Amino acid sequence: MKPFDFPEGATPLHDYSGLISKTILTQHDLNREEAENIHIAQKKYLTKKVPAPTTWFNIPFLKIIHKTMLNHVWSWAGEFRKSVTSIGIKPYRIPFELGELCADVQAWQHEGITLSKLEQAARIHHRLVSIHPFENGNGRFSRMVADRYLIASGCKHPHWPYLEDTGNIRSIYIQSLKAADQGDYDPLINLMRQFGASEKKECTKT
Repeated sequence: MKPFDFPEGATPLHDYSGLISKTILTQHDLNREEAENIHIAQKKYLTKKVPAPTTWFNIPFLKIIHKTMLNHVWSWAGEFRKSVTSIGIKPYRIPFELGELCADVQAWQHEGITLSKLEQAARIHHRLVSIHPFENGNGRFSRMVADRYLIASGCKHPHWPYLEDTGNIRSIYIQSLKAADQGDYDPLINLMRQFGASEKKECTKT
């Protein structure tokens, strides 16, 4: 198989042995198959009433979300990556760091926090990207989990455009994540708002 092309900020794949379909031969084929699989997950996790994060924001369920997103395309869907990537922490730290995030989110529900729901979702989004738990699909996974969190909070989630190709919107998105690396979440929150996210007055704080 010829090497695939990867957009800015994406983690290149070097092992395609996990591809389930043998008809995927090009980047276009892969993008189409993944998009169709992810659409199934979006319908399951973003179009219905979402219970409180206390019931689902945990490692087992997050792995299920990723598996649902890509289980028709990759055999390792829902499994933590074992390889070192250009983005993300060392593989052995993934369970610990993801557990820390889950504990923080659970604490937000029980103890309260002064951050708005949009900033909470932006922080979840950014930390999941930074951890990079899986071999592929981490950006899309992070957006879906953060969007689900907003729905659970009674807020409107963003309707993200297709970000897997190169282009101005992707560059702005990558820059917003880099700003978040430095502790500035405003660019990411503004981008979320640009694509339709909003919060009701009653869901501004936990």
